[in-house]
Amino acid sequence: MREFTSVNKIITPEQFAVLSNAILDGEYSWACVLLLQFAGEEPSSYIPYRTYYRLVKKHTWIERQCKHETTAAKNKLLVERKYSKSDRL
Repeated sequence: MREFTSVNKIITPEQFAVLSNAILDGEYSWACVLLLQFAGEEPSSYIPYRTYYRLVKKHTWIERQCKHETTAAKNKLLVERKYSKSDRL
């Protein structure tokens, strides 16, 4: 059994929320990666490289999509506000 270097580290409420969301979404492998990262460990030391790389790639893509959708929604809102102001004039 391997000694953990950061056994006493406390997970922040934000980290716990991310971890619990991954579990609730059924993303158990991703939850393991997050737990290891939050504990200060290197997940690739515990998980096969191909699996780890696939998980990181998948979740990086998801984050980019969420940011893109958020940016698109903000831009749409700005355009709607711009046109509604010009209609008032």
